[in-house]
Amino acid sequence: MTGNALLDRANAQAQIDDKLKSMEQARDFTAEQFFQSLRLYLEQSHAERVKAYDGVVLWGGNTVRTLFLLNGGSILAFITFTGSLIGKGDKEAMSRGIEFAQLLLPAFVSFIAGVCLTAVVAGIAYLNFSAAYNVRPQPVDAYKLINKQDASPPAPHMIKILNTTFIFAAILSCSSLVCFIVGCGFVYAAINALDI
Repeated sequence: MTGNALLDRANAQAQIDDKLKSMEQARDFTAEQFFQSLRLYLEQSHAERVKAYDGVVLWGGNTVRTLFLLNGGSILAFITFTGSLIGKGDKEAMSRGIEFAQLLLPAFVSFIAGVCLTAVVAGIAYLNFSAAYNVRPQPVDAYKLINKQDASPPAPHMIKILNTTFIFAAILSCSSLVCFIVGCGFVYAAINALDI
């Protein structure tokens, strides 16, 4: 081979090496862009999940407070109303108050059942929020994903607890509301029976 041929071959090899190096740099740059966008997506996704979770906690707490207020307020209102009838002093008002209290007994039991169910819902909500916290991916899992390591999946029993407590809380909340509605029906019947 002549000197020019060797020089041309060396130049060609240098061009190929430069092209390969450029392609490798472009690939590394594309991979870095991908991981940066993935990191940004994970941060935004986590922030939105935390915001949604906080909203669920807020509305769940409001629902429990509302159910306590409906059922507990009804109990207080009817104890006060019955007490005022009995406490008037005349015999007719006292006998009507006692009769009204006896007619209100099923409504009173229904409202008490609603309060008890709501208290159970509050306890179940604590278990549900605790399980939701443990199921939600932690920042270390996102870090492992970005760095191509295996992230630890949530424990299957925590997912079962989360789903089960959610279903029980929903059923018991609806049952508490049904207790309030049934109690209102008993009150309506008691008022109609006495013509108060």
